[in-house]
Amino acid sequence: MAHKAIALDGNSALGFRDRPDAAVAAFEQALALSPENAEALVAYGETLNRLGRPAQAQPLLDAAMAGESFCPPSWEFPRGHSLVLLGAQDKAVLRFRAVLARVPGFVPARVQLIRALMELGQTKAASGEVAQLKDNAPRYGLVQAARMFPYPAAAERDRLQTALSDAGMTWAVGPRRVISIS
Repeated sequence: MAHKAIALDGNSALGFRDRPDAAVAAFEQALALSPENAEALVAYGETLNRLGRPAQAQPLLDAAMAGESFCPPSWEFPRGHSLVLLGAQDKAVLRFRAVLARVPGFVPARVQLIRALMELGQTKAASGEVAQLKDNAPRYGLVQAARMFPYPAAAERDRLQTALSDAGMTWAVGPRRVISIS
């Protein structure tokens, strides 16, 4: 689906195609046209997180949430992601747990929760979250995490991979889950 989206609109994934400056410019243009567009603010904020720029992401995410009375869990995730990148793991854990209470299978939140817990020294809790992740997404491993969070700075990529690995996540993926529909 991502390849189809890129084929239809190459600008839709600029931040993840090694064109971060073009992605930022596209979001800036979108916000110039519609400065209070909450969806654009959230998408831009999370793009900045994945580019390793959480301090720039936070004001955008705060602005997106300010005018909304009900925010989907996918909007709460980037706020936690900013916090974990900034080293506020205790606050990030609360955000990720709130997301997962609403959508237990939301993989990005579970991955970053594992990271935050490991960075807080809560190894047992982080390992339990790895087990939960394996139940929800049995084929998810370190390779997928590296693709999902392609931080440009090697130190940030290493920080994530080390936390996930130390919590028990592996490079190998599990078997495909077979679902029977009757």
